[in-house]
Amino acid sequence: MNKRKNKKATRTTKSQKASQASKIPSARTSRSPSTRIEIALDPDVFSWFQTQVIAAKTGNFDDAINEALRGFIDSQQEALQRAVRKIVRDELRQLKR
Repeated sequence: MNKRKNKKATRTTKSQKASQASKIPSARTSRSPSTRIEIALDPDVFSWFQTQVIAAKTGNFDDAINEALRGFIDSQQEALQRAVRKIVRDELRQLKR
């Protein structure tokens, strides 16, 4: 009987777990919750990400893939901004003539 009481005393309730989880720092604090999807990667792509995660000794595949995709998105936005700036400069030069 004592064994059961001890086990119950050491169990963590759902509300305690939620409270503890909210205290754990997260890298995603500034972002909205992730959307869970399933993707199929080519073996060489998977191997590359696997190598990166193992070499870093931190993080996981999700973080590595998200970082790569964000980098791509940023590069596309930067390219678009450069193109728009060039168009605006060209238009202003034509107006000055």
